[in-house]
Amino acid sequence: MSITIDSTIEQVNNYLKEKLNINEEILKKIKEERIDGEALILLRKCDFKNLGIKLKDRNIIKNIEKNLLKMKIDVEKDDLYGKIPNLDSANIWDFLESNNMIKLGDKLKYIKYVFIKYQPPLQDKKDELYKYFQKFLKLEENIIEQIVENLKDFLSYQEQDFEEQCQELNILEEDEQYKLKLIIELIKSNNKTADELLSETTNINKKIKKIKINGKNLNLNNLNIKLKKLIGLNVNDIISLKGDYNLYSMIEIYDYGTSQNEITRGLRNPISEFQKLKIM
Repeated sequence: MSITIDSTIEQVNNYLKEKLNINEEILKKIKEERIDGEALILLRKCDFKNLGIKLKDRNIIKNIEKNLLKMKIDVEKDDLYGKIPNLDSANIWDFLESNNMIKLGDKLKYIKYVFIKYQPPLQDKKDELYKYFQKFLKLEENIIEQIVENLKDFLSYQEQDFEEQCQELNILEEDEQYKLKLIIELIKSNNKTADELLSETTNINKKIKKIKINGKNLNLNNLNIKLKKLIGLNVNDIISLKGDYNLYSMIEIYDYGTSQNEITRGLRNPISEFQKLKIM
């Protein structure tokens, strides 16, 4: 028997009972707190302690699935996801603060869904990151400034290092630590995607040495094209050449939702005129 992100509360209970021999009293708490497969992945040290699960058992559970950001296929149909307010809402956390009876499993998933829906800027956009942290974290301005300035340290953290960094910055509230951890994971994931796309496009450009426009060859290596938005020209950027020829952007970066309801980036041909180009 194994546990996945789609495992039900009952399946989680059965797994913990069989694999870890956890007693019925603790299993009852887990069931009451609505801990399904996704929530089990998100449990923090404090949650294990409050539920009565030993830390040695926590290490076994952690090996089930380490990707905190993994999403269910139908997450947008989830009632919790539907409760996330618009981004311009005065307080994005109203749902949690107005409902003292919300169960632990639902609370952890709701916080995760907020950041999945409203993802942070890339790590080099410091001004945008500062505003993002201000909106989503309940921390003093000087602490947010330190997080932004020392973001590289957070991005390379190990779990113990992260906890120590939070202590050093006086981020003691467990919910705020959890929010910050999710944001850091998303920034790491987004920057990895950007780097992969840049590498992919570089390889493509190395292979495409020449293009033919209306019967004439142009050597791409001789064209002075500045990249915008990570890779390629914007769709509306058309460089006019002498004569009757135009050079169009061949590649556009766009965001799309995957079957796992994650936001990622892809490459596509942005305009129909691309069909006129012939790769030599």
